[in-house]
Amino acid sequence: MPGHRCIAPGYNSGYDSCKEKYHFFTVPKDDIKLQQWTKTIPRKNFLIKPRQVVCERHFHEEEILRGSVAD
Repeated sequence: MPGHRCIAPGYNSGYDSCKEKYHFFTVPKDDIKLQQWTKTIPRKNFLIKPRQVVCERHFHEEEILRGSVAD
């Protein structure tokens, strides 16, 4: 996802200063999953918007479904 920047704190994925390439996941459309993401991303007074993304560095390998598209 060119031009996307990870909304979770701790890494600079998607910024010019980050030379590595990472996969980005769009926030889920499902309300329950979105609530889980909101609780997990530690940012105060922050509202997650539909087109924002989180980089793969914030997930454990077993949480990522490779070769699949999941919502």
